[in-house]
Amino acid sequence: MESPGSMTGSMSRAIKRINLTLITISILLVVLLIIGFVFARIFGVLLQVFFISIIVLASLLIVSTVMLIYALSTVNVIAAFRRNDLSVGRGNNRSRKRYNKER
Repeated sequence: MESPGSMTGSMSRAIKRINLTLITISILLVVLLIIGFVFARIFGVLLQVFFISIIVLASLLIVSTVMLIYALSTVNVIAAFRRNDLSVGRGNNRSRKRYNKER
């Protein structure tokens, strides 16, 4: 039997599949971006395309920052909940009885 902290084979395959998918999508986006810049250069609108891409990248940066802050706050809430859940049984005997009755 595997320990709870170890990764099972199916999880490992799923992570490898997700990594392959992310790498494929990233390469596809870079190729499309380069093709778009080449066409923009041919049609003489390269500067406008650069400005638009900078605006899009800045908005993605803001969204990813907000999502990161949300993820970190969620982790803190989960850690605090687990800490409180574990500390209930460590008190005196009365708190252990109360804790066991609630379960």
